[in-house]
Amino acid sequence: MPSTSFYVEERTIDHLISALSLMKANGGVVVNLGVLLVQSGAELCGDDDHKTDIVTLRYLKSSRDALRVILQVANDENHILRKKYLPLTLQRGIQSLPDDILRNTFEIGYETYDNEYWDHTFPVALSHVNRRFRSIALSTPRIWTNLSNRIPSTQLETFISRSKAAELSIILDLVDPFEYKPCSPETLIEITEGHSDRWSSFTYKCSVLDEEPEDVVQYGYTHPALSQCRHLTLRRLRSLSCRKYGFDEEYDTSSPEAIFATWALPEFVRFDGLNALVRGSSIGKNVICCKLQFDREVSWDFRTLLHRLESWSHLESVSFDVSDFKCTPRVDRCSPSK
Repeated sequence: MPSTSFYVEERTIDHLISALSLMKANGGVVVNLGVLLVQSGAELCGDDDHKTDIVTLRYLKSSRDALRVILQVANDENHILRKKYLPLTLQRGIQSLPDDILRNTFEIGYETYDNEYWDHTFPVALSHVNRRFRSIALSTPRIWTNLSNRIPSTQLETFISRSKAAELSIILDLVDPFEYKPCSPETLIEITEGHSDRWSSFTYKCSVLDEEPEDVVQYGYTHPALSQCRHLTLRRLRSLSCRKYGFDEEYDTSSPEAIFATWALPEFVRFDGLNALVRGSSIGKNVICCKLQFDREVSWDFRTLLHRLESWSHLESVSFDVSDFKCTPRVDRCSPSK
């Protein structure tokens, strides 16, 4: 950084030295430094109060400007030194952290990583920082628990192995069949179903678009891989999400919710649906929270839905989000008065 020259008047330096000397005499306690500068102006101007104030103001401004110069130089040098030694400081700081603290940091970072499509890259990136990070990452099961068809099948098995006995979150993403996904839905189900006793959440995303392949339109919102998952017993599953994008009731003849209704879910407490309804009264007997969104102009049977929710005795919270919805007003026909 090029050096910059500043000029400070000698008498200003004398005033600052006097102020610092007074501070030193008081044991480092800042007391009456302003009085010192005011007295300096009074000593020069005698009894002329107006002139004294003008001179005092000049001293105060020059002292302030001089201190600003010192502060700027100190800040510049501080920035240079911090930048120079920051990598070493971070390295030593991280090295001084116990493994348990780093492990908790990894878990918090994983849980708050705001990209559901690429959250599987987070633990992989951690394990490639250095040997210590890799060792801790491999001994932190929770950061390897999100499994989806966006992960290659060989990597899926690695994630399951590294997750040890931790609960698993399964995501079957079929929203865009034209988008490349390295693992087929059938393979995802086949690999993870053997560990279904550890499933804690299951998310199913699907869509049917006019330009999609004929086989996709044929099975609608219920993929054949999901159809093979009837009558599962998922003892640890607490959260279930079914999201149907671009909903068209023409393709909802065999709904995913009908598959879910065949599952035994003793710990199921939360349902999240987009253009989806929970079918079957028994599935919701322990549900505490239900969040439902509807974004298509369809003849939804809300009356039946509300009756079903009414039978869920443990339900504490229900959220409805309805958009692009038209309501036909009900007209009661009355006999004309006589």
